[in-house]
Amino acid sequence: MKIKFYTVDAFTDTAFQGTPVLVFPAADNISDELMLKLSLEFGFPDTVFVTKASNKNYAAKFRLFTRSGETTFEGHATIGAAYALFKNNALTHIKDPQKFTIEEKLGPIDIIITEVKDDQWKTEFVVQTQPAFDTYVPSNSELAKILSLDSSSLNLDSFEPMVTRCDRSYLIVPIANSTDLQKAQFSNSAWVSSTSTSTLPRDLLLFAPASDAGETHFQARLLGESISSNEDPPIGSSMPAFASYLGQSGQNNKAFTIERGVGYSRLSTLNVHVDSFEDTRATIRVGGSVVCVSEGEVEI
Repeated sequence: MKIKFYTVDAFTDTAFQGTPVLVFPAADNISDELMLKLSLEFGFPDTVFVTKASNKNYAAKFRLFTRSGETTFEGHATIGAAYALFKNNALTHIKDPQKFTIEEKLGPIDIIITEVKDDQWKTEFVVQTQPAFDTYVPSNSELAKILSLDSSSLNLDSFEPMVTRCDRSYLIVPIANSTDLQKAQFSNSAWVSSTSTSTLPRDLLLFAPASDAGETHFQARLLGESISSNEDPPIGSSMPAFASYLGQSGQNNKAFTIERGVGYSRLSTLNVHVDSFEDTRATIRVGGSVVCVSEGEVEI
C-alpha cells in the first residue's frame, strides 16, 4: 500500500522556518495503530491524518498526532494541513475551498484562506471559546524563581500573571522585555516548592513586548514541567487563551501579531484577530502563512 504525504511549514512564509507539519491527505484506510507508527517514524512535532468527515457539511476530519499520541487540537497543524489540501486541489468536493469547516476532536473548526497578494496566502482557524480567569497564582517573587529570573523581569505595569482557561489552560506571565523572555528557564524545584502551583495549569505562556517597533506586537514562549529546556513549542493553540487574557487585562488588542522562536532557529509569526470578546465568550481568528515543502509516498 502506498500512502501519500505532504510536509509544510506553518506560520511562516519561508521554508524551514515556522513549525513543520506532516500531512497524510487520504488516511481513511489507515488504522489507528499505523497512524501512531507513522507519526513516530517521521518524528515531526505534529502529524495530521485527513479522513472523511462524519458531517456532510464539513470538508474533512483531521486527526492530530504529536509524539505523545493523538491530541484534540493543534493550531499550527490545523492551518498547515488545511493549506496543504487547498494548495494541492484536494478540496474540489466542497462549495468554497477558501472557507470551510474541519471536524476535529475539539469540535468543528472554521478555516478561512485568503490571497494576500499574488499567490501569497493567509490561512486562519476560527474558534469560539468561553474563557475563565483566575488570579490565584504564585507570588511575583515565586514566579520569578520558577522562571529563573529576577522579580524586576516581570512586566507588572499593565498586566498581571493570570490563569486563563479556554479549551486549554495556561498560566500567563508578562515579561519585561525580549531579552528576559529568552533567558527564562523553568525551575522544577521552585515550581514544586510553591504551594500555589498544585492546582495550576502545567503550561506557562510567557510574553513580552516585541524587541523593535515594527509590525510585531509581542513575542512569546511556552515553558513547563513537561517541556524540556531546549524545546521551543508552538504557541498557536494558546492564542485563544492569550487573546482572551489581553481582553480581560483591559487591552484593546482587536488585532495583533506575535512571534515564537525569537533567538531560536525557527521563527513563527502569528496574526490574531479578536472578532468579539465578552466575559463569557470570545470569537478569535489565528492565522499566518504556510509554505509547502515536500510531497512523497510511503510504501507499507
